Amino acid sequence: AVDANSTLKQLEDLNHQIWQASVRGYTPNDLLDTQDQLVNKLASQGDIKVEKDKYNRVSITMDEQTLLNENTRNEIMTVASLNDSGEAVLSDETTLTAEAKVGQFVIKSDNEGTAGYQPISLDGGSVKGTQDALTVIDDMQAGLDQFAYDFATAVNTIHSNNGDEDGIDFFTVSEEGSALSLQVNQEIKKDPSLIVTGKSLNNEIAGDGSRAQLISSLKNTPINLDGDWYNENTMKINSDVNSSALFDSYNGMVTDMGIIKQQSDNMLDTQEGLMALLEKRRESVSGVDINGEVTDMIKYSSAFQANSKVLATLSEMLDTLINRTGV
Repeated sequence: AVDANSTLKQLEDLNHQIWQASVRGYTPNDLLDTQDQLVNKLASQGDIKVEKDKYNRVSITMDEQTLLNENTRNEIMTVASLNDSGEAVLSDETTLTAEAKVGQFVIKSDNEGTAGYQPISLDGGSVKGTQDALTVIDDMQAGLDQFAYDFATAVNTIHSNNGDEDGIDFFTVSEEGSALSLQVNQEIKKDPSLIVTGKSLNNEIAGDGSRAQLISSLKNTPINLDGDWYNENTMKINSDVNSSALFDSYNGMVTDMGIIKQQSDNMLDTQEGLMALLEKRRESVSGVDINGEVTDMIKYSSAFQANSKVLATLSEMLDTLINRTGV
């Protein structure tokens, strides 16, 4: 947003300079070239609509919201974070009551001294790509948090025998940010003998690893954590063929991420090829054709040499007439 606002400020200054030159009857080609470069830079960040008036001043809109015209320049803000109430906090620390996501653009306008904020949606550009990437990351983070919470809950249920008063949770985890908060119980860290491996919660039978083996079976056993999936009396897991194993969801997340990455790479290759084609077409219209310029140089050089030859011949003819004929 800072870079976009800087570009808009430069375009505003150029509009004034171009207007001053145009009303005097000049064609400020250098200023117009710089204007085109800045417009292209802004267009790479987000899809914009550009119009020019009779003085070649640009007016720019984004999502039908005015960014720049001959009288106005509005600012672009970014949603930096969400507060505890879920409200958007902008890059200028203003709280936005309208619904918005982190990374979204917001147009800040000045209406008779009162600032107004309007969230905008983008259909393309580098900013849209960043927003889409943030959405994917948020979805993957939510999935990872859910996996971490389900995994910790399942292990704790078996390790503590469904919350038996003599049992102890193996993991501590928070419902919010589960993947980040997941850790081994501090009491177990201090005293590893509290780890329950056998049927007895007090580890009375040496060498009994039945509970540890049951916990390890969670990897491949389909269970429904919302149902009655564990029997603490028989110490057995009730599998559910309509559900999936805990680690299947993790493997699914990894697979989905790989597919998204591959799709993004393919789309990038396609877009780069399209961009290269469009750049060539633009250069064919507004750029300089080196071959054509060389041809013109040869043509003008030949014409100059021919003119020089004519003048030399005329000079020689006059010299002969005046100085050698004796007239």
